[in-house]
Amino acid sequence: MSSLDPSGCKKRKRVERVFKFKAFGEQGYPIESCGTFRENVKALLEYGNVEMAFVNGMTFWSFQLEVHRHPPSHVLLFVVEESVEASLNRHCKNCIYVGWGDHMICNKKYHFLVPSKDTMATFLSYEGNHSSIVMGKLNFMELNGHTMHGVLHSNGFGHLLCINGLEMGSELAGHLVMEFWNRLCACLQARLYLNFML
Repeated sequence: MSSLDPSGCKKRKRVERVFKFKAFGEQGYPIESCGTFRENVKALLEYGNVEMAFVNGMTFWSFQLEVHRHPPSHVLLFVVEESVEASLNRHCKNCIYVGWGDHMICNKKYHFLVPSKDTMATFLSYEGNHSSIVMGKLNFMELNGHTMHGVLHSNGFGHLLCINGLEMGSELAGHLVMEFWNRLCACLQARLYLNFML
């Protein structure tokens, strides 16, 4: 059973915390944001579950978020730490696109992903075939159709790349996902440019 599958969580050594989706990112839930972006993201990741090593040493954390208690409904938030050395593109095409091309290249960027059922199923179907991942045939961050995908550079600048709401088969309405992203950015002290497609 995959460690990414919420039903497989009971196999983990550490007990996974379940956070409320509608409160995640509010002040004090789960962190008090009082420092820089780097300090805040580090504090947030301490609450996540380290999932596995990605290609070229990228790691990712997961957070289980409760959308509804009755009937039970959860989504997963993944945070992928990508170093410049592991990145396919050393320059951020989104920064260049919005006129931030003169900013210094950061040594890390963080992808915040809420996968849809389809993108999660696609990834899990490849997870069992380790050679497909090593050969780079599947990049979880590049899959189309995530419920949400945002990128924040280690300097706190970032981009919201996509939101897919109910109209695109998501379990969440687009405005709820946007509110979630806004709370997360405020909590982490991020500076944002919106260049996403609905």
